[in-house]
Amino acid sequence: MQKEIVIGFLASLATVISLGLFFTFSNTNLYLGQISSFLNAFKDLNSEVQNLKKEISNLKEELENERKERREIQEKFLSFLENPIPKLESSKEKIEKPEEMIICQKKENDFARHRVIFNEICWMGDEESPASEWVEIKNISQEEIDLSGWQILNKNQKIKIIFEEGTKVLPNQILILKRGDDFSGAIKNSGEALFLFDKNCNLEDEVFAEENWPAGDNFSKRTMERKSDLSWQTSLNPGGTPGKENSSGFVESEEEEKEPKISLSFPKEIFSNQEFKVSLLVSDLENETYDVKISILKISDESEQKKTISEISLIEEEWQSSYKYLTKVFSGTSFSGDFKLRISSKYQDFEGQAEILAKVRQSDNKSVVAEFRDRIKIKEPEITVATSSQSIEETQPSSPPIPSNLLSNEFFENWSRGTFEVPPDNWLWNGAASRIAQSSDALIGNYSVELTLTTLEGKEFYQIGKTMNSQMTYYAVMWLKGKGVVKLGIKYPGSNYVYYGDEIVIDTSEWTKIEISRKPANSGEDGGIKLSVRYDNNKNIPSGSKLIIGAAWLGETLPPSNWPK
Repeated sequence: MQKEIVIGFLASLATVISLGLFFTFSNTNLYLGQISSFLNAFKDLNSEVQNLKKEISNLKEELENERKERREIQEKFLSFLENPIPKLESSKEKIEKPEEMIICQKKENDFARHRVIFNEICWMGDEESPASEWVEIKNISQEEIDLSGWQILNKNQKIKIIFEEGTKVLPNQILILKRGDDFSGAIKNSGEALFLFDKNCNLEDEVFAEENWPAGDNFSKRTMERKSDLSWQTSLNPGGTPGKENSSGFVESEEEEKEPKISLSFPKEIFSNQEFKVSLLVSDLENETYDVKISILKISDESEQKKTISEISLIEEEWQSSYKYLTKVFSGTSFSGDFKLRISSKYQDFEGQAEILAKVRQSDNKSVVAEFRDRIKIKEPEITVATSSQSIEETQPSSPPIPSNLLSNEFFENWSRGTFEVPPDNWLWNGAASRIAQSSDALIGNYSVELTLTTLEGKEFYQIGKTMNSQMTYYAVMWLKGKGVVKLGIKYPGSNYVYYGDEIVIDTSEWTKIEISRKPANSGEDGGIKLSVRYDNNKNIPSGSKLIIGAAWLGETLPPSNWPK
């Protein structure tokens, strides 16, 4: 391009010179006086032409150097294409490998520092979706804290929150982390835990849900909130207080109406000609007068219509059809009593499964307030061969079977392991060994079990490995005294599920009986009984409270009326 410019310039210069000569010589007479000056100008032009030649030579040299550089670059590129791997490897060595993120682990004997805490947890979701879960953390220190590299993890590390560089939280500031936006994975309703670690994997806070979370309610969607003493409460507000100060807490009204409880103890098999005893237990009623009906219903007809086939009598009173109520049997808020039952004579040829039914109704308005149903097996009449000259004759009905306890060491007499710091034989304890001891303050015999309560989460005293049938109702009973917040439970076989009764506050120096009943959903050989115990300052049960257990029962019926003997 530069070469063409120079050539064009020289051509233009030649044209100018030719025109100058033409006008000069065509006007010789006029310009002879100027020839000398023209020649001087021509000399100047000639000097400029020589300078241009030098510039053209320099340009040629520069162009040649550029061509050499291009050839060198081309040769290097072709060489790289022929063998690129060594060059890439050497380049790769120069690249620093990024540091892998270390996922924190809970260390043994690692105590939470509590500068930043879990402040509120919505583990149950909301009315729209159980997946609408969130976790709220709060800085309760007096200084700003840099959360860069901090981690929130759950028990199986399916939830993994790692705070980005530059994330900071001011004193008393609250941060909300939502499932779907800030983390993936579900917060399980049981068998769960949450941990908060700083960037050096020091534990800042933790919370556990062994069987259940310490607070919150799945039915009303009330969240779990932290109190000033770092214990947990159920939120006063359904949906909780996201991003705001926690509520004053939900407290069940003592005036709230309780659901009546009813249980019936009876033999599971009877002869059709047998009189037998049943025991009725009812509680949590209003202070009224009540009628009672207990009956056996035939359900084996082709039409499947139920028909009353039994008669009933209060002890020492006349028999009447079980179809009718015994009127004004008791008054008050609870009742425990025995009745006699038998199959009516016209149905004594019946064999097979039947239904046993118990109903309690108010005498005045005839409204049924409690009802119990279960199955009972009816066998053909029992007969025996006479040993005298007489032929066969019917014998008297056999006595009802004696209720049996599925539990071993029901009065905690056996401590063969030889130390007071381990559970009695056949029993287990998932708390610290130093928190269980043998006690001579016994309900019966020589020993009982003493538990020291030092956790807000429930610890369990239990016995499992019992064969249970999903078609049967089981009754769990314990005698306790001392101080503690307790829940009595029946563990289903073939499952980790435990059905717990209501949480009860025990605060007495007298022996107190608690009981529940349940028909498990599964059958198997690993059923059992569990007692969950904890302290609660809000219920006047401080840490270090002691609870004594005197006897335990698990059976297909309630224990005998004189149990414990």
